[in-house]
Amino acid sequence: MLKGAVFGFGNVGQWITQSINIEKKYGESIKITSICDVDSNIREKAERVFHLKAYRNPGEMLENELDCVFITSTSDAHKQHVLLSAEKDLPIFCEKPIALNIRDARAITEAVEKRGLISLVRYVLRYWSCFLSLKKMVDDGELGDIVSLWARNCRGWGLHASGNVHPAVAHSERSGGWTIHHACHGADLMSWLGGEIEQVFCQHYTTFTNCKSEEVVWSNIKFTNGTIGMLGDTVAGVHERSVGVIGTRASASVMFDCVKPLIKIRREGSPDLAAPEIIDPESICQEIDPVRNFIEAIQTGAPTLVTVRDAMASLAVSLAMKKSAEQQRVVSVQEIYEND
Repeated sequence: MLKGAVFGFGNVGQWITQSINIEKKYGESIKITSICDVDSNIREKAERVFHLKAYRNPGEMLENELDCVFITSTSDAHKQHVLLSAEKDLPIFCEKPIALNIRDARAITEAVEKRGLISLVRYVLRYWSCFLSLKKMVDDGELGDIVSLWARNCRGWGLHASGNVHPAVAHSERSGGWTIHHACHGADLMSWLGGEIEQVFCQHYTTFTNCKSEEVVWSNIKFTNGTIGMLGDTVAGVHERSVGVIGTRASASVMFDCVKPLIKIRREGSPDLAAPEIIDPESICQEIDPVRNFIEAIQTGAPTLVTVRDAMASLAVSLAMKKSAEQQRVVSVQEIYEND
């Protein structure tokens, strides 16, 4: 049985522990044995409700016999927790984003790769059946050469002006702001589907008084291969999502306003305004559980879907978007790697 530890025992850390220890979702293959958190009330809950060893000092927790770690702490703490775990040669499951700047992301990636450690960063969209199926269509050439793609997400939480402030907006010093904290999902998905992103032009809007914490993010994107795209993300709006790909042979988008996500396709040459073809993505690819992906990677050496290097690339795009909005100019992703 693998013995795991959790850094940062908030909602995600508790959910993972609940799934592993209480629901036994992964059988007897793994057990969370300890956690660390700066909040004494959370540590008390970990001991009382989950019957775990609880520590304030992460170094003390890592003195236990462990086989892997789950880093679900605040984003600004990820570098410290990854580096401490890498020193112990432990496989690393980490929440997104892996860091708030490229310097820290590079340090994380170098430490993990130098030791040949298994890593998984929880960019959950890559694990959904609908996006796995869309990715397969792209890779198999079913859509032809990719002309354009888009990813838009509305969190539906609310704006500062209404008094409903999301923690990631209120505490941008820990989260990196909405672009780094949440639009990174879209940046990762578009990089995965469309390839390397070359440059961005982004605009932000916020109702947060006397604060730069963005609440609406819109970005035009140019890929190295010439494909163009659009990425949008907001903490407000009606809770909804839209993702699609336009190709020279066919166009496909994901329908979310259904009992479950479906893919609709229009083949080039189809009659004008013809009804699209509807496909159940589960007929192409099944959803993958990220925690199971991590466990199986440890047990068998199989690859994870999102490594720390993948996550560093996504972070670079998000940082370019943030810099573009702040400076109101086109920013290349390479500039982030060179200067940030």
